[in-house]
Amino acid sequence: MKILLIDDNRFDRALVVREIHKEFPEVSVDEVLNAVDLEAALTAADFDLVITDYQLQWTTGMHVLHSVKNKFPELPVIMFTGTGNEVIAVESMKAGLDDYVIKSAKHFVRLPFSIAQALERGRLRLAEKKSAATIARLHTHRELILDSVADGILGVDQQGRHSFANPAAQRMLGYALDELLGQESHALWHHTNKDGSPNPIDTCVVHSSIREEQPFSGKDLFWRKDGTDFLAEYTSAPIYENDRCTGAVIIFRDITEREKAQEELRRYRQIVSASEEHMAFIGSDCVFHAVNDAYLRAYNWTRDTVINRPVADLYANNRKFATMTANLNQAMQGTPVRYRDWFDFPSQSRRYMDVAYYPYKTDNGMISGVVVNSRDITDLKGQEDALRLAEQEWKHTFDSISDLVSVHDANYRFLKVNKTLADFVGKPAEELIGKHCYEVFHALSYPWPECPHQRALNKGCPATIEIDDPHIGHPMLVTVSPIIDVQGRVVATVHIAKDITELKKAEQERLDLQTQLSQAQKMECIGQLVGGVVHDFNNFLSAIIGFSELILMKHPGPSELHENITQIKSAGLKSAALVRQLLAFSRKQVSEMAPVRLDSLLENLGKMLHRLLGEEIILDFDLNSGDSVIVADSVQIEQVIMNLVVNARDAMPAGGRIHIGTTSLIVGREEAAPLPGPGEGKYVQLTVTDTGNGIKPEDRPRLFEPFFTTKGIGKGTGMGLATVYNIVSQHKGWVDFESEVGVGTVFRILLPRDSQQQQNIDEQRTEMALPSGNETILLVDDEPTIRTVIRKSLNSLGYQVLEAGSVREALNIFDQHLEAIDLLITDVIMPAQRGTVLAELVKNRSQRIKVLFVSGYSDESIDPDGILQPGVNFLKKPITIKKLSEMVRHLLDID
Repeated sequence: MKILLIDDNRFDRALVVREIHKEFPEVSVDEVLNAVDLEAALTAADFDLVITDYQLQWTTGMHVLHSVKNKFPELPVIMFTGTGNEVIAVESMKAGLDDYVIKSAKHFVRLPFSIAQALERGRLRLAEKKSAATIARLHTHRELILDSVADGILGVDQQGRHSFANPAAQRMLGYALDELLGQESHALWHHTNKDGSPNPIDTCVVHSSIREEQPFSGKDLFWRKDGTDFLAEYTSAPIYENDRCTGAVIIFRDITEREKAQEELRRYRQIVSASEEHMAFIGSDCVFHAVNDAYLRAYNWTRDTVINRPVADLYANNRKFATMTANLNQAMQGTPVRYRDWFDFPSQSRRYMDVAYYPYKTDNGMISGVVVNSRDITDLKGQEDALRLAEQEWKHTFDSISDLVSVHDANYRFLKVNKTLADFVGKPAEELIGKHCYEVFHALSYPWPECPHQRALNKGCPATIEIDDPHIGHPMLVTVSPIIDVQGRVVATVHIAKDITELKKAEQERLDLQTQLSQAQKMECIGQLVGGVVHDFNNFLSAIIGFSELILMKHPGPSELHENITQIKSAGLKSAALVRQLLAFSRKQVSEMAPVRLDSLLENLGKMLHRLLGEEIILDFDLNSGDSVIVADSVQIEQVIMNLVVNARDAMPAGGRIHIGTTSLIVGREEAAPLPGPGEGKYVQLTVTDTGNGIKPEDRPRLFEPFFTTKGIGKGTGMGLATVYNIVSQHKGWVDFESEVGVGTVFRILLPRDSQQQQNIDEQRTEMALPSGNETILLVDDEPTIRTVIRKSLNSLGYQVLEAGSVREALNIFDQHLEAIDLLITDVIMPAQRGTVLAELVKNRSQRIKVLFVSGYSDESIDPDGILQPGVNFLKKPITIKKLSEMVRHLLDID
């Protein structure tokens, strides 16, 4: 700081320089001795304050004052003289003089305090001038205004999270902008009282504006990032958007280091009376000792009614008396107080004042009173409020946009970026301003060739492009629109970039679902075709197998007839197995679900698999699912295993190794998320691994399609893996494979584990004599051949059989033999009425009668899900005597 000292008395100059350096050792003092030096100093304009004598040999102090103020109106000037009087002092103050100090031993020590006060007033005048100019340029320079405000300004949302912080707030709190934004304000800088006790947010005065939707002002401890605290004077006011409180703005300043009074105040009425600020000196006895005219005018008081009167006498009935008393007490303890608040004055109505309480210290450091200074900043507050509101509204809108929004100059430099963009690149918005967009997004030192920015500049119309640059990391849809000035020139562009990752993913999912739907529709068509054929085919097979068994029962001994009939029966059973595959594929086969231990099933199936593979293929097992149980149709699961093993065998014509393994596993949420099939849960895993030729990449997408085969003509039906897929799906499982040409293939199947069915399951089947009996059975089927073979089979077991070809005929027979009939065996699908209707009518007549359904395929009349429900007795065609005898005996023996 530099002071211009104008005095032609070298002793007085030396005395002034000494007093200045005592309090301001860093200040530089330039001495002016004549008019030439003064003119040169005014031309250089390199000083912050002027101190001039009044009576000079070559001019007067008033001339110096006018010369300085004409060129630098805001520059503070102090007149330090021994020849002036009250008239000169008043005239000088009206001309813009900041202070008038008498050259005397008594008042000389006041000069440094006067310098400090004058500099502060000069600073305030300059700030007011700048603020007024800033308001005039609101739309183009509001960010600059906020950045230049010395007070900290914070914006918070309804939850108290920071939405804005000006540089002064960042500096005072010790946080960078990105450390404040989005963070809860109370937890950062208002969490603890001075004594270390927590400051509850429910009673937090700073946040009262949000809770009560009213402005609040006061002072409190604020905490910096480094853990230190400071006393803050604050104003907290609610922010409204569309008549709804959306947060609050907090304006605060650090008042812990307020400038302390350093010298005794000069209480000359002619000096302080010239100031429009309200000034008073209150002694340690809380009595008014001095006030200026502005103070008296504000309250319509006279000097006699104030001087030597206690504060309590004048302010006892004032609503701010308690606050005033507290501030005085605090200042008396040595801590200055500064705050802003509204005051009601009889002469000026309601005004917003900047109020300061300064402790006044004597030369020995003792506090002998308080200097109270109040400045009317109503107009300044209105300007600041308007500026703050406009800035907050604009910034709130800009930062609320979820897309990446930025404004660029013609040279690709960022002029503005919203919070979304700054968060996306992971840098503060301030750091991005001025950088080239191609540096930030594409890591290039030159413009990206496909950027639509230049196109928008050249053509003056919007340009849109989809960008998928690895440096960005996300596919983006970018629209660039030109900004055109009043002369019609394109001066900048607005970029709006939307992350379309989810949109791309949704589109791919739509295509995948469309493919799956097409496949499902194709499977459904094939299933309908299969379902229509299998019923009649099973009837034929029932006759073939049934009559073969009847002949074999009559001719048990070895003979050519026995051998031929055995071959016929074997062909029928093989045909039945093929039908079961078709039914499983079309999901029209009723599954007889029961608890199954997969390890036990594989152990029992092992011998058959060894015989199936021959000696050139090594088969080994690694069964580790233990007691884990699945609920499944064991016949269908065996079919799945057989189909996979046969495929593996056919893939190794020269021999190889097949490995079958089981294990129990738990699929968690993270493992289940990327998989198209299984959800999270407990599973039993079955793997079948071979060392065969592997599956060609072009064949893999069609591997589970029906009738698709990679085997030669006559060597494969194309139903094996399709059947596997459908059986596993029907069991709510999941199947997938991995394959490498020349190395082999691994099929992996997950089947839901049923922890409630952990019990011993005996899968061993032993040969025993066919069960027989002598009860009476009503047999109903519209196919005479089927009735004949079932009747003869039952007769051979000792049962009495009554036949009917329709529901009506069956009811007539039933009514005639009601007491004799013990069991009803009925086909499901028959002309006119179904077997399920007959069963219901029979049950209505007699609950004693047992019912056994037979059919070539399952129908929705039995169970729409293809899962045989408890209490429904069902026998699939083709029927063997063994299955028929066991089922009939079982039903008749049930109590």
